[in-house]
Amino acid sequence: MLVDDDPQVVDLLSAILEDEDIAVTSASSAADGIAKLATTSSRAVFLDLIMPGGTGIELLKAVELQKIKTPVVLVTGAGDADLINEAMDHGPITLIRKPVRVKQVR
Repeated sequence: MLVDDDPQVVDLLSAILEDEDIAVTSASSAADGIAKLATTSSRAVFLDLIMPGGTGIELLKAVELQKIKTPVVLVTGAGDADLINEAMDHGPITLIRKPVRVKQVR
């Protein structure tokens, strides 16, 4: 699952993952991502931290509450170390900085 409000990032990540034969579901907000996680199973979640209407940390908290064991990859351009550290407190998380590079995603 891809959770990002930037359609260009979603398109890029979708193309990379689909080239690896991975089906992609996307959400454009934390709330939409939380709703989709409750009804679908995902092998991984690629998550932006800063989105309108909610943060990626809200989705991370929902993953914890629902006891979902899906690996999370933060894909963020946020330079706020405190925000990134707060996200990292919610479980094992991989971090990819924007701009995204194909090699990092693969």
